[in-house]
Amino acid sequence: MVKPKKHLGQHFLIGPGIADRIAQSITCHNRCNSVLEVGPGTGALTLPLLERGDLDLHVVELDTESADFLVTEELLPSERVHGVDLLSWNPDMAFPNNKPFIVAGNFPYNISSQILFQVIDWRERVPELVGMFQKEVAQRIAEGPGSRTYGILSVLLQTYYDIDPICGPSRMCAYTGRYVSSHGSTSNFTPLRIGEKNIGHHLNPLGMRTVLVGKTHVVPDREGLERLGIDPDGEAALYHAQGGFEVYERDDGIHPDIMVKPNVPYNQYLKSQGYDEDDNPWHWAANSVETETGEVRWVSSTTALTCRHGSPTSNQKPRT
Repeated sequence: MVKPKKHLGQHFLIGPGIADRIAQSITCHNRCNSVLEVGPGTGALTLPLLERGDLDLHVVELDTESADFLVTEELLPSERVHGVDLLSWNPDMAFPNNKPFIVAGNFPYNISSQILFQVIDWRERVPELVGMFQKEVAQRIAEGPGSRTYGILSVLLQTYYDIDPICGPSRMCAYTGRYVSSHGSTSNFTPLRIGEKNIGHHLNPLGMRTVLVGKTHVVPDREGLERLGIDPDGEAALYHAQGGFEVYERDDGIHPDIMVKPNVPYNQYLKSQGYDEDDNPWHWAANSVETETGEVRWVSSTTALTCRHGSPTSNQKPRT
């Protein structure tokens, strides 16, 4: 029996109705019928994808035990089971000549955001993405401006795709060896609850200063401040808003060309160091890579390429 592995974020889908719903939700947008299933595990979603009969299916499965299971049980021939990490995989191995393909899957919890960033990188080839995410990620990518959970994934995915939630399976539809649920977790741009201790609460009483040079992505709990009648401009609220830090230099956020803000301090620093070949050196020098074909692409956590430093007029390199 193949068991889910916690370090891979595996949670095997055991609800056949949900698997069928995901498989039938693929619309073959732009007449694309090539499908890449990510993390098939023991094939709960693979089977309904195959049963459709109109899909050219390949799978990527990092877990060798699961990959061997798919071949041994004759769900797929070995040439259609790619035992590699999706984040370092070349899609031409399955879909040559820049052929478009749909991405589907019951996505591993621990790399779901990275998978989405990878799809964004492949957006010229991926017309459609269908799959199951944990509830928090699904809500984040579907939310609109003004929501607490609206963030970089929301912005980028909604720029290139129409987001359409399909259904909300219960936690009993998955087998992980533990319950699928969330407890006390947070993420970038999720407000820090007003009653929760921050790093300053732990370290300042010990005589240690907490000083910020960089980013925290801390967002204040404005709703909580208002509910408790705390002055948003008062000392307690400002301490909370900074996550318990004294701010020396804050540089929250990421700044690709699609959403760069004017006068980003780091951009000013980079230009002072000679990285002035573009108005947004954060994107084009410090936070980009150059592919084998010479294409310059913005770095996300999905790439294994070395960071591109551009061609400064000085001999110094930017901090990365």
